[in-house]
Amino acid sequence: MPGVPRTLVVNTSPLVLLHAVNQLELLHKLSGDISIPVAVLDELEAGAGRDMCYERVRSLDWIRVEKAGPLTDEIVRWDLGAGEAEVLALGLARPESTVVIDDLLGRRSARSLGIGLTGTIGIVLAAKQLGLLDRARPVIEELVNHRLYIDAEILARVLRGIGEP
Repeated sequence: MPGVPRTLVVNTSPLVLLHAVNQLELLHKLSGDISIPVAVLDELEAGAGRDMCYERVRSLDWIRVEKAGPLTDEIVRWDLGAGEAEVLALGLARPESTVVIDDLLGRRSARSLGIGLTGTIGIVLAAKQLGLLDRARPVIEELVNHRLYIDAEILARVLRGIGEP
């Protein structure tokens, strides 16, 4: 995640994961402009019985819920979930933005569309680089414990790259 993006358009899983490890505020600390599409809010609401992420997101005045414009044919062809598709639509509408998506197919789609992209781990790494976290490893390990998948070799390489082997 080079530099700090002006706008982050966030998908469901990064919100749920960051909330689960009490790091949701990292998004706000990294960018003052956080958007989620209506479909992401709907996905959070559908899972509200499992955790309190929906209520927390609704209570934050720094997360803006937006209606995504029509989905382009390029987005529809990827056959993504509603949340990912609308995140990409908002990302396309705002060339200065970075989408925050963990889903592999959603990430591939964002790359093919030329949309700025990061994921939950990218958010943690950016926060570490900016001094918002003393160490990234404990947060990443906690994310993995909350079902964020990352290949063990990639994780080891990432942690070595930030001096936390």
